[in-house]
Amino acid sequence: MFVQDPQSEPPGTTRAVSPSSLAVALCVVTGTAVRLTCLPLSSPEGKPVWEAFFNVTSSVTGLPPRDNEGVPADWSLHAWPADHGAYVQWGRHAVQYGLLSLYTRPPDPRIKVRISSGEHWIHEGSGLVANYPPLSLALIALEGHVLRLLEPLTLPRDAQGRRSPPQFVANTIVARWVFQAPGVVFDGLLALAVMRLVRRLADERAARLAFMLTYLAPPFWLDSCWWGQTESWVLAPGVFMTEMLVRRRWTAAGLAWGVALGLKTQALLFAPVWGWVFFVERRSGTPASQPWRVVGGAATALLALNVLAAPFWMTSGPAWFMQSFVRNLLEEAPHTTLKAFNIWYLDLLWTLDTSVSATWAGLSKDAWGKVFLAGGLMCLARRVWRAGASSGAGTVVFAGAWLLAAVMLPTRVHERYVLLCLPFLIAAMGRLPALRWGVGGLIVVATLQVTVYHWLDVPADAWSLKLEADTRLVYRDALRQTPPEHRSALPATEEEAVALRYRNFVSAHRRYAPWEWAATLLALGASVQIFVVAGRGDRLGASARRVEDEQVIREVAGER
Repeated sequence: MFVQDPQSEPPGTTRAVSPSSLAVALCVVTGTAVRLTCLPLSSPEGKPVWEAFFNVTSSVTGLPPRDNEGVPADWSLHAWPADHGAYVQWGRHAVQYGLLSLYTRPPDPRIKVRISSGEHWIHEGSGLVANYPPLSLALIALEGHVLRLLEPLTLPRDAQGRRSPPQFVANTIVARWVFQAPGVVFDGLLALAVMRLVRRLADERAARLAFMLTYLAPPFWLDSCWWGQTESWVLAPGVFMTEMLVRRRWTAAGLAWGVALGLKTQALLFAPVWGWVFFVERRSGTPASQPWRVVGGAATALLALNVLAAPFWMTSGPAWFMQSFVRNLLEEAPHTTLKAFNIWYLDLLWTLDTSVSATWAGLSKDAWGKVFLAGGLMCLARRVWRAGASSGAGTVVFAGAWLLAAVMLPTRVHERYVLLCLPFLIAAMGRLPALRWGVGGLIVVATLQVTVYHWLDVPADAWSLKLEADTRLVYRDALRQTPPEHRSALPATEEEAVALRYRNFVSAHRRYAPWEWAATLLALGASVQIFVVAGRGDRLGASARRVEDEQVIREVAGER
């Protein structure tokens, strides 16, 4: 047995704290401190701290603490303030016009953003309404109200000593704190959910190790507390959903999935996990099988999502569904890859083109991505099933491998989506230790992905995403504004200007291409190793059922 019954102890006996408990406590303190430090440093108002850091680094390494222009280094420039600005914009709109108007009335596109040189107006998402599901918009609206209350406390008083009204300036320390602090909470919930899940598969030591790895792994805290993204919002209920599926608590699993769907569109990727569980229950052939209760759990998720969306149904009909699901799935990001190091990044490095409409053998790259994903899903399900993984452990392994395939095979994948598979694969290591090599590689890749704007100054997609169109616009403007007698200084034709800029781009990109190749090959190599181990199933099947039987016995004993 993995856990022994505690023996009775005399009254007043003090039990020593175990080393593993101390390690977990140290992990919590360290991980939380790192996250709380990232929040202010992701704003340019934290620049004095960066200057001190780089001065110390310079004294140790001998490297200059300034960039090529003599400006003190400021890493907050790479904390991607655009997405953070959109959240502040939505929060401001919810404060001014109400939460229920977010799907029907485009917010004011102008928003003030703090950068190193001061405050500047930018346009963010001009003419577009919010495209997040209802529950996440409710949280963002709450953050907007909190910013409305806290921001005036940081502003100077007027001549009469009165507080200034809120200005909703994005990228300040207070704005970063307000809009990214929930990430600290969701990161903690995610680590706890992973620990609970591993307890279903292995012993307490493995569960605590999984907790510490999840809470300390750089990709998670960089994503939530530095970049200000929301992957942990969907992952925490997603992992809890998987634990409930393993325990065959179908209603609780459905409620968790409904919450995940209410937070992020990416929760749709959990649908094949439900299909897998239904298939396992249907094929088990035992009197205890419950395939239709699995269907009932999935229906519970849809009911929960619609309950969360009920206020929007009543005020704007299906607008919430069209914006947060249809628009996100069919209209957003028409590119083969959005800096995701997957099979399409290999294509990008070869062609320097991100167009999803380009064709191979009569099919668009977008269609090929869907073919690859469907084929990968079927092959993966067959391999994991043939490995004897009809147990709860097989569900966890399938979930992690499927979410990895959903990142590596289709088009339109964002760089940070690799995080979606990591908690499930970390949990699966409790049963398949051989996964550690692939998971370790993916953690390195995920760290590179969420810091890509720090180290990849000239990415392979820059030409097709921006530079070609910009070159054409600049040339046409220059041609229009330059007198005929001075046009000899310009390229003779627009195509000549484009060709010249393209050669300059290729030359500048050559320095970074080896790093992109290395990161992409590492991602694909780690993925192959994970797929092989998942299909081999060394410790699945009978051994998995034995561990799960022990868990059931312990639960029954506890209830008695």
